[in-house]
Amino acid sequence: MITGTIGPHLALFPKSVWAGYLSDQMKAIESTLAMAARPPR
Repeated sequence: MITGTIGPHLALFPKSVWAGYLSDQMKAIESTLAMAARPPR
């Protein structure tokens, strides 16, 4: 979703508020999933 939709929009409109917000939210979700996928220590 990021590379197909949000990425091109941010390239055309780098100051778009909603695209920046959505991009930040997707990065947060990716980080959360990466942490959840790690084995416990």
